[in-house]
Amino acid sequence: MTPEQLAEVDDILRRLAEDAQYDWLQNARPEQLMPITEKGWRTMFCRCGRGWGKTRTGAEWVRWLCENNSNLTIVVGAPTKKDIRETIAKAIVNVFPPQTRPKYIESKQRIVNLPNNNLIVCYSAEMPELPRGQNSHYCWLDEIGSYDSNGPTFYMNIRMGLRLGDNPQCLITSTPTPSTLVKQIVSEPNVIVVEGSTFDNAANLAASTLDYLKELYEGTRMGNQELYGQLLLDTPGALWSAELIGVAQIRECVTDHRFIVIGVDPAVTSDAKSDLTGIVVAALGEDELFYVLEDASGVYTPNGWAAKVIELYESYNADFIIAEANNGGDLVINNIKSVDPNANVKKVYATRGKERRAEPVVGLYEQGRVRHVPNLAELEKQLCGWSPYDRTAKSPDRLDALVWAMTYLLSTMRKRLRVF
Repeated sequence: MTPEQLAEVDDILRRLAEDAQYDWLQNARPEQLMPITEKGWRTMFCRCGRGWGKTRTGAEWVRWLCENNSNLTIVVGAPTKKDIRETIAKAIVNVFPPQTRPKYIESKQRIVNLPNNNLIVCYSAEMPELPRGQNSHYCWLDEIGSYDSNGPTFYMNIRMGLRLGDNPQCLITSTPTPSTLVKQIVSEPNVIVVEGSTFDNAANLAASTLDYLKELYEGTRMGNQELYGQLLLDTPGALWSAELIGVAQIRECVTDHRFIVIGVDPAVTSDAKSDLTGIVVAALGEDELFYVLEDASGVYTPNGWAAKVIELYESYNADFIIAEANNGGDLVINNIKSVDPNANVKKVYATRGKERRAEPVVGLYEQGRVRHVPNLAELEKQLCGWSPYDRTAKSPDRLDALVWAMTYLLSTMRKRLRVF
């Protein structure tokens, strides 16, 4: 063969090898092909362990849509802009062969130069209102279990716009953390759930890594969730359960409130690694039920959390601010008074353990006397996830703020009953 013929053969072999590398239908496991092979579905949830291949599955589905359809608008979503840039966009771009590889334009949050005049629009759950009005044929949402309290709004806005074409579809890929949004989605009708474990993808993962993960997490609840993809709704020893929270949840609060208080559990420090300052608004309704109205917990400076507390105090026309003073004493009260000298502040001290303080409040939930308005996902997650027996757990700041607020409301109601 001439040198030219040998070069041509080498080029053919190179292209064949490249084609094989990008042949997803041949390389994927059957369960990874379900978004392509299953017909007529509306929502598919790949609820699988880490390393299963969820991101690759989502990216390859998007590629398949673009190569087999024209003029589509596809929405993709992730917890943060960083996740879009470093995980989702990169995965989609890289599953295309070099000769048809699209381009991610970060400034416009678009993936362009796709086959057949298709367009991919990227959104992060950090800005839940941004997808409002964005219509689409298909959407892929990654790691919904990691969305913050904006997640339900973000999800609703994307699903509202999923209405183009004959069969709009939403593919969801996530490790199944028991967030309110995950539980909402798995309870929706006609959702196809694909389950799988880290070890399903053993052929593509280092054996030493799998051995290490087994040694560390085999037989644990964390391993069941993160490796085997099981949705664990309750934490052993937790005072609250998913069932208790589910009973408490309502769509809107329609009753008048007799008393409204702001529970505050101040953090000792205010750097990036600090505990949150727990800030929870709760009320006693005219119907004798207890309402949790808002969770504004977060990492604040001392001035920042005091300003937030006063903002809520004024906007809800609250009766009292209930502030734990174990760490800081009068400084906690003075901090609040520096923003509003006329604020009604009750100083409380923790003289019993968290479990003992929380038990009467849990009793209210067990009696069906508590109601949660929407958008309390992080608070509800902490209530169901904190166990007094887990000594390694961080201080449950949201829980503490809730307990202080509810304890005051409960004592107020009991005093009123004694008067009458």
